[in-house]
Amino acid sequence: MKNNNKWLGLIAGTLILLTALNSCIKNRLSLETDFSQVTNVVDLPVIGFKALAFDVTPVPQVVKIYVELGGPIPDKDVQVTLAYDPVALVDYNAAHTDTTVTPTNPNPSGVVTHFVQLADSAFALPGLIATIKKGERLGVIELTIIPSKVDLSIQNAIALKIVDAQGIAIADNLKSVIYAIVVKNEWDADYNVTGWFFHPSAGRAINTIKHLNTINAIRVQTGVGDLGNQFQFDVINNLPVNWSSGDELSSGFMTLDNPGSTDYSDPSNGGHVPGDATFNKAIYNNTYDPATKTFYMHYGYTNAAAGLDQSAYSRQIYEKWVRQ
Repeated sequence: MKNNNKWLGLIAGTLILLTALNSCIKNRLSLETDFSQVTNVVDLPVIGFKALAFDVTPVPQVVKIYVELGGPIPDKDVQVTLAYDPVALVDYNAAHTDTTVTPTNPNPSGVVTHFVQLADSAFALPGLIATIKKGERLGVIELTIIPSKVDLSIQNAIALKIVDAQGIAIADNLKSVIYAIVVKNEWDADYNVTGWFFHPSAGRAINTIKHLNTINAIRVQTGVGDLGNQFQFDVINNLPVNWSSGDELSSGFMTLDNPGSTDYSDPSNGGHVPGDATFNKAIYNNTYDPATKTFYMHYGYTNAAAGLDQSAYSRQIYEKWVRQ
């Protein structure tokens, strides 16, 4: 196998997943939606790309690829058939090639991001059928990665698409995904998350388990508060920076306690206010403590237009993340 350190330079900055924070109070997970009035549809619950991260170990590792069912739950199992989608890799590589000569780039290198199909010897995917059990909404395909066979000097990926769902409609915009095969960065793990979600009419405590997913060597992705929407950030010098949510609204890390003076009076926020002795910028200061493997996060968003700063964030979230 290639030198394991090569991945650090390789994957940093190469993957930007498209994510969406797409409602006035941020949509909850699709699995909580009332599907009773809509038509059945299946999809790959990812927009365009997903990083499947693995540890460099001597033993094979299993990562999971999910398919999702929307609409009324059928009274029987549903089998969803996938197939490899090499055209998706070709199209992506063609769209991400830079041949434009500019004064600052007189000799364009050509390929900006170039995915290569993961070598057959580096994985096992014996079945391309995911079964969504009766009464459930998710089906799983298990991909086995063989770390010793993964060439870390290239950007490995597997592209899959849904080709059949036993007569159920397939979501056209969520039927094909490029799964980038990357090495886990040092923050990829489950965390016990506690804190408070300040909201003008639906404030609440946060006490849950969340996962930080690898995007590249320094970048991770996770969920907003107790919602299903995703955001990404880099960890540089033990500081979470470079927030990205991929939506049209305003959101980001915060450095002030309630700079817009939003009213968080009882009962929805339980007597808490941003900046009190429990939830304040001195404690939740957007830092990472490597000794305790703990993140202290403070971020927010607004349902107004894009381009606004934190003084407009009417939803403010304070979270302590402790690695399990």
